[in-house]
Amino acid sequence: MENQDTKTKENSTWSKQSEDDQKEGRCRKGDGKDFRNMSNERVKIQPAVKKETEKVAAGTAIGVILMWVVFGILHVAMPEKVPFDYTVILGGLCGGIVAVLNFFTMGITVQRIVSLENQDAAQRVMRSSYSKRMFLQLVWCIVAITTPYFQFAAGLLPLLFPGAAIKIAGIFGKKKDSSGL
Repeated sequence: MENQDTKTKENSTWSKQSEDDQKEGRCRKGDGKDFRNMSNERVKIQPAVKKETEKVAAGTAIGVILMWVVFGILHVAMPEKVPFDYTVILGGLCGGIVAVLNFFTMGITVQRIVSLENQDAAQRVMRSSYSKRMFLQLVWCIVAITTPYFQFAAGLLPLLFPGAAIKIAGIFGKKKDSSGL
């Protein structure tokens, strides 16, 4: 009983602080590992989510750089067919950001649904997150294709890099594990 009262007290304190922060238009000082999600709830980022997002961001950055190198080589070989200008750079940067943001949002969602006891609620949250993430990527694809500020291939290819980075890391991780036995 005492434990339940303590939890209720902590939750009401948390809500009061969040309401005060909202009214004042500021965020509370923390350890830098929490943020507000789309429902304006404060979420603490788990170390595993942070670590995996960093790995995916590094893999995506490497992929974007390699993509730029390939664009540069193709531009030298076929300058009239393959551009290498600010649109390629901007498309790669923005596409990489969208890709990493998609992965990070998925990690936060998984972190959130693990704490849910109701399986139906967890499925609804995951479906909703999936829909929102796919919509974000669709909007990015439309922007990358239709605006003159992005080279469309350079903007779309980075969306594939997180999956490739995870697979490559898995292959090298298994080789490392099996060689250590």
